[in-house]
Amino acid sequence: MKDQIIKQNAKSRIIKASTSGTFPTTYGSFRTAIIEGNVFADITVNEAGCDEVGTPLNKANLLTDDTATALGLNTETATVDLAFAALASAIEDLVELIAETKIKAGDTLEISSSIQTGFISNSGKSIFFNIPTGKIMEAESVSALNMTVKLRQGGNYVGGSNDGVDISTIFSTVTYSVNPDGSILVIGENTSVPTNAVNNDVISIEITSANFTFS
Repeated sequence: MKDQIIKQNAKSRIIKASTSGTFPTTYGSFRTAIIEGNVFADITVNEAGCDEVGTPLNKANLLTDDTATALGLNTETATVDLAFAALASAIEDLVELIAETKIKAGDTLEISSSIQTGFISNSGKSIFFNIPTGKIMEAESVSALNMTVKLRQGGNYVGGSNDGVDISTIFSTVTYSVNPDGSILVIGENTSVPTNAVNNDVISIEITSANFTFS
C-alpha cells in the first residue's frame, strides 16, 4: 500500500457537482443549500496535485469475501475489526494446541496398549526399544513408575506371559531416557541371556500398561 503525498498546491482534490441546474448559483443560496444538506457533489483525487497517489482503501485490499469466509465470518457483516478478532482467537487456539503437544518437566504419561519393535544385542543380554509419544519433548529425563510387557521373538516368549509382567522382573537393570524426536528410549540389561533370546535380532515388545513421569 502507498501513503498519499500531496503537493500542497491546493490541487489534490477535484469536486464535481451536478449539472442538473439545481446547484446553487449564489453564495447565499449555496450557504442555505449546504446547511440544509442539499448540495450534491463528487470529490475525487487529482493526480496532478499529488506527488504520490495513495492506495485507495476498499474491500479488495481490506477484507475480501474469501478472507472473511476463511475466518468464519459472514461476508455481509464482516469488518476488519471482526477479522482481527477471529484471527486472534485462531492464534490463541493454536498456541493452546501446541502446548498440549509438548511434554514438559512435571508431566506424566500413561500407556494402556502399545506394540513396539526392539533389538536384542550384547550376546542376547540387552534389549533396546523406543516408545513414541507423538509429542514434542521438552523434558530432559524420564522415569517409569511401572511398565508391564510381553516380549516375543520368533513366536516365543522371551519375557512375560499372556498376562504380561513388570519389565523389572525380566531385566536386572532397566534405564529410561528421552530422545529429541519425542520418543522414550528403554534399555533392559541382564547378566545372563533370557530364555529363547536370539542375539542381534529384532524383538516384539507389547506394552500392556505403563506410567511415566518427566523431569
